[in-house]
Amino acid sequence: MIAWINVGVLLISTVLMVYFYKVSVSPAQLEQKLGEKAWTTCARYRMIMGIFEGVTVVNYFVYFFFPLDLGLSLTLPWDYWISIFLAMATCPLAFFSTLHS
Repeated sequence: MIAWINVGVLLISTVLMVYFYKVSVSPAQLEQKLGEKAWTTCARYRMIMGIFEGVTVVNYFVYFFFPLDLGLSLTLPWDYWISIFLAMATCPLAFFSTLHS
């Protein structure tokens, strides 16, 4: 029961985190509607987003100790060095894709 509650809270907090992040990243656009107080409003949204991000991180830790009993493994089926290689191989691709956007 704890695992299902944890997953529900995880999903809800993740959705709310994304929502508040999305509304907090454009203070200049919001300034056209609200004026100077748009910057403080976006800062408040960013603080709320940080709270939901913290809840999400806590839920990941709780999930490690109370996983859903779905038969899924907590570890990957290959050696650890393969994961490191894949991360190092994809990191430059992500970096260069941000330069061209």
